[in-house]
Amino acid sequence: MPEQYTDEWWHIQASPLVFPFDDFAEAMTQAIVRVHRKQLDDIGGFTVERTSDIGSVSSVVDSTFLPVFGQSPKERFEDLFRQMAHFTFHLAKNHYFADGNKRTAMAISLAILKMERIDLDIDDDPEPERNTLYKLISRLVTEEITEEQFAAILRRSGRLIDE
Repeated sequence: MPEQYTDEWWHIQASPLVFPFDDFAEAMTQAIVRVHRKQLDDIGGFTVERTSDIGSVSSVVDSTFLPVFGQSPKERFEDLFRQMAHFTFHLAKNHYFADGNKRTAMAISLAILKMERIDLDIDDDPEPERNTLYKLISRLVTEEITEEQFAAILRRSGRLIDE
């Protein structure tokens, strides 16, 4: 949970998440696959069940939330927004699923931020041409913007959710 706002009133100070056990990462991986399937059922899209989905998704979850080569996520990411930018980029860009990669990556990232009591003040219109969030993630996966730039946009847009 975020501790406080930074010097700039609109920037939230939120530490990266660190999973204490591999079981947490495994549960997150399974949740991502379930969310992906549900989104395709609800919104539509092309689906192909591949046995590699779990292993591929697991690699991005592990690299985001577990220590890597002895380095904690708190040492690799300056804050939760940078961590979510990394996660969103790799889950969406690497096309672990046949369809719905950007939707799934953003849905999980938004859910994680909400769990940490952070909401984003970014338009999420159902129509893609009016959806700022969709445009941002599209620019991220096509590398028109960097992970750092995406994180900065998330950071500037973050608002604490009142309890």
